[in-house]
Amino acid sequence: MDARTLAERIAEYVFENDHVSFAELSRKWPDHFDVPGAAYEYVISGDGPGGRGGFDNIVLWAGMSEVGVEAINLVRKDERVELKPAHQLVYLIDGGALRLPIATGMRRYKEPHWLPCTIAKKAMRSKRQGRIT
Repeated sequence: MDARTLAERIAEYVFENDHVSFAELSRKWPDHFDVPGAAYEYVISGDGPGGRGGFDNIVLWAGMSEVGVEAINLVRKDERVELKPAHQLVYLIDGGALRLPIATGMRRYKEPHWLPCTIAKKAMRSKRQGRIT
C-alpha cells in the first residue's frame, strides 16, 4: 500500500472513530505502525511558536515503516484533523505504549521523550452561528 492510500484510510478511520491513538493504528495496520526493528519514528522537532526557541526529541510513535511516516505527514496536512495530546492511559487501554520518559511540554529535551497523542477530528466553527460543529 502506498502512503497516499494509507493516509486516506487513516483519515476515514479517524472520521469514523475520532481520537485515534498510534497504538490503535499499530493494531489496524501493523505493517506500517508496528514494525519490529524499524528505524523510523515520528518525531517533532524545530522552532517553537513564534520562533522563540525550539523543541527537540519529542517522539510521537516508533517502529513505523517509511510509508507509515509519509502517511502521517499527509494526514497532518488535512485541515479537518489535528494531533491532540492524550493521557498515557489511552495508550495502555489501546494496548501499546513507548518505553520513554513522558514529555511534559513542548521544549528541548536532551534525550527522546514520548508525547502521547491522538489524531482527532478538528472542531469546526460555523461562521454564521459561531457554534462548534
